[in-house]
Amino acid sequence: MKKNTTLNEWFYADGEKPLGPYDKDEIKALYSIGVITDETLVYNESLSDWSPISKVDLTESEYLFNDAEETK
Repeated sequence: MKKNTTLNEWFYADGEKPLGPYDKDEIKALYSIGVITDETLVYNESLSDWSPISKVDLTESEYLFNDAEETK
């Protein structure tokens, strides 16, 4: 499921189907309304492979948001 992306392009997996690209604000919105859950696989150029969003180091400068718990 590897994609050629930039740091501003995020994808998430719906089963085996990758969806995107989305910008980080769209991913945050999808997470906040429950479309993306802690187990949902996400991908961005800064990651080596698809990972559950809950396992991604979510620092403000490179990833989505500072603390996943703050967005719930």
